[in-house]
Amino acid sequence: MKTFKRIIMTAMVIALLAGFIDANTVRIQAAEVHVTTEAELRAAIKNGNIIILDKNITLTLTTQTMTATVDIPTGVSVTIKSNGSNQFSIIAATISAIASYNNVNGANFTVSGGTLTLDGIKVVGSGQANSGYYHYPGVVVNGGILNLNSGAISVGLINRVTETTSHCWYTGGVRIDSGTFNMYGGEVSSNSSPATNDVQYGAGVYVAGSFNMYDGEIKNNNAGGAESSRANGVGGGVYVDSTGVFKIYSTTYAIST
Repeated sequence: MKTFKRIIMTAMVIALLAGFIDANTVRIQAAEVHVTTEAELRAAIKNGNIIILDKNITLTLTTQTMTATVDIPTGVSVTIKSNGSNQFSIIAATISAIASYNNVNGANFTVSGGTLTLDGIKVVGSGQANSGYYHYPGVVVNGGILNLNSGAISVGLINRVTETTSHCWYTGGVRIDSGTFNMYGGEVSSNSSPATNDVQYGAGVYVAGSFNMYDGEIKNNNAGGAESSRANGVGGGVYVDSTGVFKIYSTTYAIST
């Protein structure tokens, strides 16, 4: 009987030690890291840190891979905050007109299996509307989870270089191809597209995955250009595709185009 009790006690101690080690491992992985450059931001994301922005960061296009996006891969969980009461921005890369647009990823973030939490920062465009450059959504969710606690996703004008053929163009703020977008606060605002040959779906949020809105605002998003030409736009605030699910859990939210 005493031997049995000793075995039980030993098992309990091992279990407690294992829990202690795991808990401390999590703490190490969730260390706060202050960043001021794009290189520091990308390096911190690889380690799954809590990232504190100390200044605005502008992304750049890597011509070898034709991508400017910051990827959040499977197994990585990252929180990005602004330092103190400041609201710093992640600014989209400038992408010149090139031969093949389909080979470029210019979104500020692509959540491809991991988890990205934005808390008090702004995700903004490059500010080159109507200048012959190609713009992309602020965040693309492709199999991962995006949490917006506070701050803003305000990319601005989504612009295509003028071409002779028609195109379908999806969203300026958040595009959920698959995975989940949880909105707990903040805003998706001031995202729009010109009404040329393109058809715009969901200037604010395009939903082909899951969108859960607990709080926050979706406002001033314009699908289809100016007032006189909005016939080309569908779902200025939110567009839910046939595979999408949009759920609202609060009475304090605000949605407008």
